Amino acid sequence: MSYPKDELPPPDAARDDEQAFELARLWFAGGLPQVRARGDLWPDPAAWGLVLGDVARQVARQYAGPDDDEGEAALARIRAALDAELDGR
Repeated sequence: MSYPKDELPPPDAARDDEQAFELARLWFAGGLPQVRARGDLWPDPAAWGLVLGDVARQVARQYAGPDDDEGEAALARIRAALDAELDGR
């Protein structure tokens, strides 16, 4: 298979920033999410918690309706599903 396959374009901020770099790639394949991430960026894996929280907020904003500018309802749904997944429920 040749790439890119359904590759998303980088955000404008990444295109405009000479210091920008890719942190991870996330695919859905074989019925499950598949990821390639740079695990060598920070000595403390807690930094990934901060990154994933910011990703959740940005995704939630994409779901935001006209009455929910920041996507708070979507973020609550994402958080509930994430907690359930991490808790093994």
